[in-house]
Amino acid sequence: MSESSVEKGILETFRRGLKNAVSEADGVSWNDVDSIKQHKLLLIGVRNFSDVTDLVTIQWYLDGDMLPNLDEDFGPIQTNAGVSEGPIPDVNEVKRFYLEEIEQPLEDILGADTFLWLKTYYEQRDVPFKQVYLANMDIHLHLMQCAQFCNSEHPNTTLPDDLVSPIEEATVELKQELIKYPLFRNLPPFVTEFERVAAQTLIWLREQNLENSNNCTMFLKIIKHLDSLYYNGVWRPIANRIGYYTVQGPSEDMSRENHIADLKRARQNFLKFSTQFRNQASNHGLNVQVRTERIPGLRPEERNFRELLDWEPRAMRLNQRSRQYS
Repeated sequence: MSESSVEKGILETFRRGLKNAVSEADGVSWNDVDSIKQHKLLLIGVRNFSDVTDLVTIQWYLDGDMLPNLDEDFGPIQTNAGVSEGPIPDVNEVKRFYLEEIEQPLEDILGADTFLWLKTYYEQRDVPFKQVYLANMDIHLHLMQCAQFCNSEHPNTTLPDDLVSPIEEATVELKQELIKYPLFRNLPPFVTEFERVAAQTLIWLREQNLENSNNCTMFLKIIKHLDSLYYNGVWRPIANRIGYYTVQGPSEDMSRENHIADLKRARQNFLKFSTQFRNQASNHGLNVQVRTERIPGLRPEERNFRELLDWEPRAMRLNQRSRQYS
């Protein structure tokens, strides 16, 4: 049996165990398990049964630690092929873990707002490039709160008192983290240009009468397009660079090839989504200036992975030395 088939079978074993656990948990259903929480719950389970960790592919990517093969068709559940004891737990063992041993009850995880829960997930764990992920969450959560203000599905959401400063502060924080590492070469200009576009947009929206329902509809559309520009044009190439270097497991070569292809398209994607955003804004009377000439092309670095992953920012190295000699 190929490594790929074994990996798919293991993931199906854990997903089946998780589904069975959710069906027995109180007040939740499989409909509450979105893609982000499914990745995280499966990873929590896999890491609990540590003997199988090396048999699945794990990378740090768009939503933190992820399983690259999760969206593919799974095969049959994976067993230990007739051996009485082996590294792969059976479905009932996995179910029991999710119902009885997981640190946070399933009901609490599935009942929480996904992105607020994800930010806490980052804060409470050892996360590579942790401050990069947290700055990204601050950007996304601010735009999400702005969008929810005009969304009838979130009737109690209030508009932030300051529309502009949170985005400016979070993008500055994100750039400050990126420039610390050679891993993120050529990526800060993507953040800078988004920051300019977002500031122009939010200053303009702040001046509109958002109590007017027509203006609110316009506001929602523009914010959603702004978030799409950020996610697809800025965050995706940052996450692709992280994924390219951090992926480990049986499918890492295939995953790395996918990241190479995405990195080569990074500039093209930024141009595409910035044009879509500019057209949407123009339809509502907002003319946004986008300096696309400042967006560089990207390519993956072809050299020792560990050299870049083990890189420590200069300030961190100096602090460690001072502690050694104090």
